[in-house]
Amino acid sequence: MPIILQHRNDTLLLDNTVFKFILLDLFLVGICSTGSATLLTTKKAKLNNEKIWDSLTKILLASFIVPLAAGGIYMLIILKEQRYGQTSALILLFYGLDLLNASK
Repeated sequence: MPIILQHRNDTLLLDNTVFKFILLDLFLVGICSTGSATLLTTKKAKLNNEKIWDSLTKILLASFIVPLAAGGIYMLIILKEQRYGQTSALILLFYGLDLLNASK
């Protein structure tokens, strides 16, 4: 089964089953990484007798979510304009900016 069905006019068309598999993989990795981060953070906080949700956590989450949402909206605009070649670079750029902003 070919992954790419057609290549014309600088456009790649993916097979429907391959695209569904990629989306499924994306969601599974997201769920597993979020779940393991939550589980390990909770476990470590209990060992150290610390709270998980405090004012510092709220500030960190807000500092991370705001640029992430802005980047996500911009990515949707780029995808709507069918400029798919820019998506991977923009994902890495906005994720790096999110981490940098959250670390301050």
